[in-house]
Amino acid sequence: MKAYSLGIDSRTNGEWRAILIKDENDKKHITDKLDRNEIIEASVINMFLTNIVTDENLRKEKPFETDIIYWMNDLLLDAVTAQNGIIISSRLKSFLQKFKIGDHKFYDVHITNSADRDNTALYHLFQPRTEINDITNFSKSEFTFLDKSTRQTLKIEIGSFKDYSDFSKAEQSCYDKENIVLKITTRCLRKDLDVIYGFANNLVVNEKLRTKIEESDFAGIKVKLYKDYEIVLD
Repeated sequence: MKAYSLGIDSRTNGEWRAILIKDENDKKHITDKLDRNEIIEASVINMFLTNIVTDENLRKEKPFETDIIYWMNDLLLDAVTAQNGIIISSRLKSFLQKFKIGDHKFYDVHITNSADRDNTALYHLFQPRTEINDITNFSKSEFTFLDKSTRQTLKIEIGSFKDYSDFSKAEQSCYDKENIVLKITTRCLRKDLDVIYGFANNLVVNEKLRTKIEESDFAGIKVKLYKDYEIVLD
């Protein structure tokens, strides 16, 4: 089946960015929890909205008009991001809840415009928690062995590993000892989900959800074909 990456349309939603100040992160352990796929013990997460276009006369976008806000890492602002999580509007949250989105958590995010502290909005941090490797049937997935230097395909195998632990050990051994890159090129899933998994500022979704998104009037969202590997159902 075809899978799609759902994320931010940088052509229409490129100026305004959400930032998580390190002090807020340290208090609530937000990025550590997300990176370990653990639940954040916080009733609300506080973030700031900043515009990356420094000249106000050149700004084209208005704050809080999009259904996804890009979560930005910025060392100068002492701001940090996580490897997983996407900041979405209440409208997009309600939409996603109508689909099969697996194990997940939503957290209220109170965002304050850094240039106008009276200008605030409520968004939500969506944390997909279904581990993609836990629902992968490795005995039916396809694996490609590539030369580390040339990236030429050396061989393709199906069902070479029994689980993720088995695959991970082989992946590391191939890279360290044989100069081979081992990749999953077709991932066979045991579970049929509309939101397959997530990573920073993106969701990987199926054809059904992609079609419904494109039929709706959400702002600032871009859907494109997911090309990291093919996804099939067991």
